[in-house]
Order: sequence, then structure tokens, then C-alpha cells
Amino acid sequence: MALSAAHAAEPVTSAWIMARPVESEALRKQLPDVHEVVVENDFVEVRSAGLSLLFLGPFQTPLTADGGVRDLRFRLPRKPFQTPPSDTQRIGPGILGVFLNGVPLYNRFADASYLGRNMWHFDTVAFRDPAHPLTLGVLEPMMSNKLAHSPLLGFALDGFPIYGPWAFANPENGTGDIHRMHSGYRLRNIRERTHWPDGTQLTPSQYGPPVDANFPLGTFAEDYVYKPDDGDLDESNGRLCITPDYPQGTYAYFLTTSDSNHLAFPYFMNERFHGKLPEVVQRPAIKQVQFSHGPIETGKPVELRFGFASARSLEIVHEQPLHLMVVSADLHDFKHIHPQWKLGDWYSVTHTFSQPGKYRLFAQFTLPGELERVETFDVVATGSALAPPPPAPQPITAALRLANHVRTGEDLAFTVELQGQPIEPYLGAWGHFVFLDQDLNNFIHAHPGESAGAPPDPRKPHIHGVSDEASGPPPSSVSFTTNFSQPGRYRLWAQFQVEGEPVVIPFTVEVMGATNVIHATKLPAGAIAVTVDSHGFTPARIEVKSGKPVTLAVTRAATPNCGSQIVFPSLGIKRDLPVGQTTLISLPALKGEVSFACGMGMLRGMIVGLN
Repeated sequence: MALSAAHAAEPVTSAWIMARPVESEALRKQLPDVHEVVVENDFVEVRSAGLSLLFLGPFQTPLTADGGVRDLRFRLPRKPFQTPPSDTQRIGPGILGVFLNGVPLYNRFADASYLGRNMWHFDTVAFRDPAHPLTLGVLEPMMSNKLAHSPLLGFALDGFPIYGPWAFANPENGTGDIHRMHSGYRLRNIRERTHWPDGTQLTPSQYGPPVDANFPLGTFAEDYVYKPDDGDLDESNGRLCITPDYPQGTYAYFLTTSDSNHLAFPYFMNERFHGKLPEVVQRPAIKQVQFSHGPIETGKPVELRFGFASARSLEIVHEQPLHLMVVSADLHDFKHIHPQWKLGDWYSVTHTFSQPGKYRLFAQFTLPGELERVETFDVVATGSALAPPPPAPQPITAALRLANHVRTGEDLAFTVELQGQPIEPYLGAWGHFVFLDQDLNNFIHAHPGESAGAPPDPRKPHIHGVSDEASGPPPSSVSFTTNFSQPGRYRLWAQFQVEGEPVVIPFTVEVMGATNVIHATKLPAGAIAVTVDSHGFTPARIEVKSGKPVTLAVTRAATPNCGSQIVFPSLGIKRDLPVGQTTLISLPALKGEVSFACGMGMLRGMIVGLN
């Protein structure tokens, strides 16, 4: 008879390390260990401040400090439910479980990534500053104690137990010698980080660094691949087995270590929970972007949720994985907000609509292996218009400077002159600029030509939401370049940040039709055609024969995009790309890889010389 998870024993209700009792409610909330365990029919709620006198190594510490006294509540199922592989829930940033002393167990692979792009995630357990060696606290003696089954350490959020590295050799009956649990994850045999272990081919802007002395194999979680026949545990780093706490059997996760008694990837858990998470709205299987929401009434917060097909993670662009612009049909209301990943594989944000009527939502994102996309969704808010708040003094005022005639088919320079308090970097730039025409069809999201801050250090894990310090003093004016494909009246929302708060200043811009006629360029034989638009270069990866000269025929689309230039840094070549025209670029014989980008560095590509 096959072993399955049993529910007769319930350590989840009784195994906790409890804080000493005190009469003062205020003091009790600051004590170490577990404050209270509330047992319900189907759940156990464990309450703590996340403090303990026991140290459990790097797993109990978030990459960014929480700050202040916490009131943590972990809601765990009493009868955890196994889910088929197709329905398992992804482990995202933040907490993935709780130790028996009420201290959270944090995911160490989700927050810090190469260049902050959310594509290649640093193993922050293995990748450490040599000046701060790893200390493991109470895990250290447990890792070397092979005389007995490892003790219960805590529970994952799906309710299944977590153990140390030693278990019974025979999982089905709890017999045999004590055996070290080995994970089935092994380092991949790669020299370039151009695709993920599941085979997803990334775009050049999503590549990781080459495997070298600075970034050896094992630097990133994506450097590992699961080999089902190479270890004792499944892809979630667990197995069905008998344990001392569950004599009838359970599914359990294990801390994995090497034969030399060092921590081994993926440590406690990897990418997905084995069990069903309680009270989580699970994203259904989808083939495209899915948008859902509750009733939309003015003045009442509503959750806006977005699901993405095959979205192991969205690329972070301008410090966020998803930019959402919410615009009313009369162009009066504008909000730029940022849904965040939440359990259930959704990106979610709560928003309050202030007036009834139609709104259009513009969701801007980049999927792994794809170019940037903008998807639109229409919603209708019911109810009565909210009374506008009393006008507050603006910390800045702005004036828009532009050419006398704004026409389609041309690169147009805009300058916003500022007065008042100094601005701060906002989402990785000194400002963001969104245009939308009165028909809600022509959407443009532009940025200044230079980043607000210093480029991130590629050798340093870049944590999502924590920007590098800006370089240079705050500017008194911000300039950007864009182009229009359709004439008409546009609303422009200039967005800045002052004292940590966004400031939005609207303008109206009239766009006239083009007067010039663009003639098609005849391509020479053998030229490689490349197009550039708001989504990027197509193709973004070009393979050529090594040692031979290359001619590119780069056509810049007439739709709005930032590709006014193409730059080949290693070759010292920079060429202008006029709107709607084809530019021929002759390159010398190439060997290896040559990267190229638009003048702002946001759109990237690569030429690979093959033998």
C-alpha cells in the first residue's frame, strides 16, 4: 500500500516553543518565541513577534529589515492537502514558513537579483561577503548529528512539517539506518546564462552574466536543475515518509546538506510548495494575461488582479515588475500604481475609483523571453462622484517647453522646467511621462535620456525596491524625447517624486500630421533586417558566421519608441535611427558576442558570431 500523508498526529497544534506567561499585554507582544496558538476546526493560527533567543542562521532574516515590533500571524492548515504538480503554488518573496519558536522562515532566492531585473536570483546563502562568514546557530550541531532522526524545525505555510537533514533510510516504514537527505538539484553544465533550467530562452536584456570567476556556477538559483534520480527528495525538497512526530506518515520538507556537512541547495524548499495554501485564490491555467476584480464602486477599495501565462517571474523594469496606469475616459483621473506578486501567482493591487464611469487600464510588463508589452482593460465604476479633496499646496510647479509645431513621424524634444522643492529619483529616473489621446487608444510612456541613479553594481545582489543612490544634484529641468504616430489632442501626465511622494502635473499637447514623405530603402543583398519599436529590437538575438563583415538594415517603426539611436559599445559605433526609416549599418568581422542597445540603454540586443 502506498504511503500517503496522514492526519492522526497533529504536532502543528502542540509542538510550538511558547513564550513565558506575563500579565502585561504590551510586554507579551514583544516577548520571544510563540505568544499564542489558536486551534480552529481546520486551521491553527500561530502568533508571535518573530523574535527568539535561538539563532537559525540566515533563513530567519529578511533581506530588507522589517523594522518595529511585529504582530505576526501564521495560519496553517491542520490537515494539509497535497496538490498535483500542475496545481502547486509558487513560492514568492518573503515568508515561506515558520520555525517552532515563531520566527519566520524566509525565501532566500526571490528578492535579490542580477542588475535588479528579477531574472537571475542570487543564492544569498552561498553568495556572501567574505568579511561576514555564515553562522548557523542551532542548525550547526543538528547538521552533524547522524545518530538520530533530525528534530522537527517548523512548518511550511502549506502545513507540512520541516525537518533537519537526517531521516530514516526507509521512508515507507521508518526503519533502517539514519540517512542524510540529499536534494536532487545539481549544477547545470553551462557557460552562458541565456536560458533557464526549464528551457525558457531569454531575450538578450534578460541574460545573466557569463560563468566566470566573478559569477561561478552556483551564484544564482537558476544555475541549478532538478534531476529526479539523483537525490532523495522531490522538486519541492521533500518526500512522503514516516517521522517520529508522524508515525502514520506525512509529507515533509528537509534541510539539505552535503557529505562534507555544509549547506546544500536548495536548503529548505525551492520554487513551489508541495501542498495547497489555505485561503489563497489560485490563478487558473491561462494562455494569456488574465485580469479580474470585484465590484467597482466609487469610494470603495477594490482588488485588481493580473495573472500571466508561464510567468515564473516578470522582468523588473524601472524598479517594478508591472506598471499599471488607471485613466478615466474624460482624462481627468490618472493613477500610476504597481501591482505586486502575492500567493496564488497573482499580481495584485488595491485601488479606489473616485468617479463613476468608464476607465481604461494600461498594464505594462515584460515576460521572460519576450519583449515589453502593454495590455489594455476597460472597467466601469458605479456610484456617485466623490467630493474632491481641498486643494493642497503643490511642492513643485512645472512649465512645459516644446517645439512650436508637434508633428507625427518626428523625434520631438520636451523639457519640463521645475520650481519649488528638489525632486528625487522616481522609479529609476528623474521623471516619468505618459501621453494618452482623447480616444484612449494611443498610449506613450517616456523617460528622460539618462537614469536618475548610478548603474547597479553587477557584482552586488540588487534587492527589488531598494535603489542605488542617485548620482548628481536634483535637476531644475527634465528633458525627454518621444514621437507620435497619430495626430490629435493628447493629455500628458508628468510624474516626479518629492519627499518620497509622487507628484503628477498634467498638460495638454496638440499633435499635427506629418508633412514629410518617407521613401522605402532598398536593402542590399545579404543585409540582415532588424526592426525597433516600443517593444524592442526584432530579432533581439542575431546569429552570423564568425569572421565575416555584417550589414544590418535597421528600420525604426513609426509608432512611439525610444530607439532614436543604436549603439554598439564594444565597437565604438553609434548611429541615429530616424523615425519610420531604414538605416544601413556596416559592422566589421565579428567573433564571439557583440551587444547593442538603443541610446537610452532600455532596448537591448546581441549579435553572436558562430563558427
